[in-house]
Amino acid sequence: MPPLVNLQSRSPVRLGVEGEMPPLVNLKSRSPVRVGVEGEMPPLVNLKSRSPVRVGVEGEMPPLVNLKSRSPVRVGVEGEMPPLVNLKSRSPVRVGVEE
Repeated sequence: MPPLVNLQSRSPVRLGVEGEMPPLVNLKSRSPVRVGVEGEMPPLVNLKSRSPVRVGVEGEMPPLVNLKSRSPVRVGVEGEMPPLVNLKSRSPVRVGVEE
């Protein structure tokens, strides 16, 4: 069960990745940050981008993640259908990680 990710937090938060401690992800950063994925260097994720960006997932082409979307979007995780992630939510949400 991954840690909670508070998408409105001004402090860095962690995204759980199977088998490793991922890098910090500062969701208020204006600079691109990295989301750690097991066994690879994922693409940059610019959390201020108005265009869809990709979150790298091992062994697959993940869905697009539009970080300005007001609708829930999906973050692909290997081997499962992850929960919806509402990127405008003020409440903590979960990013699915294979247990």
